[in-house]
Amino acid sequence: MLEKQGANQGKRRDKEELTAGQLHAVHHGDKVIHQKDLCCKHKGAQHHAEVAGGDGKALRDAQAHALHLPNTGMACAIDLGEAYDIHPKNKQEVGKRLAQAALAKTYNKGTYEVPAFLGYRISGRTLILSFDQEVVAKEGTPKGFILAGPDGKYVPAQAIIRGKEVILQSDRIEIPTAACYAWADNPVCNLYGKNGLPVPPFRTRE
Repeated sequence: MLEKQGANQGKRRDKEELTAGQLHAVHHGDKVIHQKDLCCKHKGAQHHAEVAGGDGKALRDAQAHALHLPNTGMACAIDLGEAYDIHPKNKQEVGKRLAQAALAKTYNKGTYEVPAFLGYRISGRTLILSFDQEVVAKEGTPKGFILAGPDGKYVPAQAIIRGKEVILQSDRIEIPTAACYAWADNPVCNLYGKNGLPVPPFRTRE
């Protein structure tokens, strides 16, 4: 079963209950639900935003947390949206990613390995993010990262890629405590795995 995101599924519990209900409806969970995450939306690009608020961020967060349920998967489409329209024009790429995910996860044909954030550590004035595979930035320097200090206020961060790690720093943050990537309704972001799949939005703390 392939599912497009729902416009009003912003809460984690609501999204998890919906997915669990769908699994029960299709022969009590012996089917697999592959969903597409929410594409960019809302007017204008956003380079960074506060962690709280925003329908797009909330829905993507709910979708990601529903993946702990059995027989679920997701194709990331954070790079395919339109600033003025929630529906991406490049539907062929959306369909391709969903098909790759279904073939790999359900039928063991091919691979579909979305770059995953694993964890982080703090070293001096830098916060170092770790991923499960090497990552690259398309079209220039890495974009889409924000960094916070003890006061919890986020500011844009400079990012340097070193293999499976991204090192974040900001002149405005002396002691980094948290970071986010693509955490906006319509983020400017360009981090990918070497397989060409985008890194999904994430944050280092709730």
